[in-house]
Order: sequence, then structure tokens, then C-alpha cells
Amino acid sequence: MRVIVMVLIGGISIASAFLAQGRSSVPHSEVRPKYSLEEGTLVQDEDAEIYKVIVQFRDAITHKDPTLLFSTLHSNTIPWLGIFADDSLAFMQIKEPQITKVQSSDPVAFMDWIIAQESKVEEKFWNIQITQDRHIATVHFDYSFHIGEQKTNWGQESWQLIKTPQGWKINSVIYSLNIHQTAQDV
Repeated sequence: MRVIVMVLIGGISIASAFLAQGRSSVPHSEVRPKYSLEEGTLVQDEDAEIYKVIVQFRDAITHKDPTLLFSTLHSNTIPWLGIFADDSLAFMQIKEPQITKVQSSDPVAFMDWIIAQESKVEEKFWNIQITQDRHIATVHFDYSFHIGEQKTNWGQESWQLIKTPQGWKINSVIYSLNIHQTAQDV
């Protein structure tokens, strides 16, 4: 038996174990075509379940529905990290010097914030890439976040998902944070 170990920041994770039986490398998933959440977008069959999670996540934000959001998650305590772009961090530190580059949160705090907004809230997704092997998956996409008619932040977002008996569930959320920098924001 051959075991491949992948070193990750903050720990060690077993990446794969398999019988060598003449294979020189671990079989890998291929990156799927990019998708968008526009009506009529064709999705490959093997990614359809993951695509449904993306739509449910988006709809949970739009409808301010915590039950729907939490149904897409492995647990309500998954890692939820936002990383400020350098220029956005510098701008934010003008108002709040204690703000750090990495913003750690959780799904409950995120949904509480969404519900507290008086205006319509929407997250838009595009250039969606799904990589999966029927057990684990990564979803990576460009996003923009809107409150009312104003785009408040944008960047790239990545989720890790796991296949559970209840279907695909998001196990971590990480995203870059770029913000508008105007005089009215100071």
C-alpha cells in the first residue's frame, strides 16, 4: 500500500491512500468547465448536485433564510475566512486601525448580519469551477456582494465540500475582500 501525505499549513493531512498495482500516481479529478448562475446554463450531470448547493446558498442570502443557508453546510461552525486585499485593508484601517488582514467569522454571524440589513442583499457568482471526485469537492468562483443597488465588495471565493449521506455539504468558506474606496466611505 502506498500512502501520499500532503503537508498543509497548520497541520498534516492524509491526501490519499491506495494500492499501487502498477499505477505511478494518484488518480486525479479534472477541472470542469466554468459555469455561471444565469438561467439556461448547462451543467454536467456529475456536478449537478454541487451546482444545487451553490444555488441554495445564493438563494439563502437573497431570501435572508438561515434554515436554507445552514442546510448547505456540514455544520454551523465551519471555517469562514475573509482576506482583505492590501489596498482595501489599508483603507479600512483608516477608520478602524485594529482591523486585521484575515477576518474570521462563522455562518451564524454571517446570516445574522444578512438578516439585519434593511436593504436587499445579493451575492453574485460567475466563472464557477467545480473539481470533485464524488467524495470531496472544491468550488472556486468570482463573486460580488451587493446591498441594495450598491456593490460593497468583490473578489474570489472558494469552498471545500464533502459528500455526506445527506448530499454535498460546504465544509469551509474562504474569500478575498476588495472594497470600494471613496471619500464617502471614510
